[in-house]
Amino acid sequence: MAASRTRRKAAPRRWHVAPPPEPSAAAAAEELRRALRVSAVCARILVRRGYTQTGDAKAFLSRNLDLLHEPHLLPDMDRAVARIAEAVEKNQKVVLFGDYDADGLTATALLDRFFGLVKSREHTGVQVESLVPERKHGYGLSAEAATAIKHHKPDLLITLDNGISAHGPLDTLAHAGTECIVVDHHHIGANLPRAVAVINPKRRDGGCNYPFTDLCGAGIAFKLAWALAVHFSHNRTVTKEFRAFLLDAVALAGIGTLADVVPLVGENRVLAHQGLLALQRTRAPGLRALMGLCAIRGTPRVSDVTFRIAPRLNAAGRCGEVTAALELLLTADPARADDLATLLDGYNAERQDIESRILEEARQQALDVLERKPDCCAFVLESADWHDGVIGIVASRIVEEFHRPALLLSVDRGSKVARGSGRSIRGLRGTGNAERSGCGPVQGPGGVGAVRHREPAAAAGGVWRFDQQSAAVDGQG
Repeated sequence: MAASRTRRKAAPRRWHVAPPPEPSAAAAAEELRRALRVSAVCARILVRRGYTQTGDAKAFLSRNLDLLHEPHLLPDMDRAVARIAEAVEKNQKVVLFGDYDADGLTATALLDRFFGLVKSREHTGVQVESLVPERKHGYGLSAEAATAIKHHKPDLLITLDNGISAHGPLDTLAHAGTECIVVDHHHIGANLPRAVAVINPKRRDGGCNYPFTDLCGAGIAFKLAWALAVHFSHNRTVTKEFRAFLLDAVALAGIGTLADVVPLVGENRVLAHQGLLALQRTRAPGLRALMGLCAIRGTPRVSDVTFRIAPRLNAAGRCGEVTAALELLLTADPARADDLATLLDGYNAERQDIESRILEEARQQALDVLERKPDCCAFVLESADWHDGVIGIVASRIVEEFHRPALLLSVDRGSKVARGSGRSIRGLRGTGNAERSGCGPVQGPGGVGAVRHREPAAAAGGVWRFDQQSAAVDGQG
């Protein structure tokens, strides 16, 4: 009975059929077919994706490293390099602060390993510590994270895959005497944070116009390492040591790119492809242990990263100790790497069990809502028993099945605080837009809820305070 009810209520998959090609498109496809020696189907797909010129299509297919843009084109890159070089020269203390997802972890590990090379090559006494936030304190550079960083007394903080919206914490650290470099790819608010340099490809202030805006955190970290390699090589051509490092480090950039589900076009396509090749030849014990545990043989495929490697890295932040994932990416000890890979595998198995249970409960709540109000345009689903490290994945599943934005809340009824994660449908940026767009009420299992959350993205998360009597959810994250 439940199964048939699910089939009746779940929204059908919506297909958007492209219009028939224009005669000019058919001619362009035929020209590509002859020039590139590809099949007619491949040529038509290239044209459909906007690659009508032979040169553009050839670049799209080649995925060579020389298609990457020069790192100094990124905003504030020169400032960041100068400040980091100063820290190396003066033997200062540097803290790298990443995030607990695969993108933030690979970005942090990449730059940590680069500093290790610089220390041995430059014979410097620069001190480098890598930190990641605890999930209970929320995403990125929170007030709690800033307090923890202050105890390390760094001269320089480099945030990786976070920091673009951390105005308060960065002000606090600045008052404590810590300078900061923000390396982030997330959307920028009205003002930039207080920092020596803000490296973000989405910046358009002050003449910033980087050619590709969709780099992930690990991709930008790779660009920063590249720029630093040029600086310490004292030549536009990097030394053999730095070249070998970069060719290996692109594996981490590739994992971050694929794990963060950024568009696989432009530079991301190059980093993903070259990253998979680098994974095959890497000698990093952690990556080798993880691939061995996942039974990955030969050149890894995209699905090997997205469905095997990345979930295990993410599981540490969801169900265990995120520091275990960072240690795995940094360790030089193969035996320790094997132990850590096994630990992450256990976290991932736990995550899968928790996800299955929450998904079953959330789907039932969604079906109950549709039974009462078939025309509701979005879901607010909640439970005091849901793990806040997993609800984001479940929200994605709910959106995929029912084609409605979904906000899932893990509720602490004692403190009246809910930690939530939301996902939206294509064309609607953020679950908080449902009310403002005029498409009707947001329906939850306890009644109609007004959602006010200002995250301008298809994926949103945060901490909410709520009034149980009015069923209103007030976004504080």
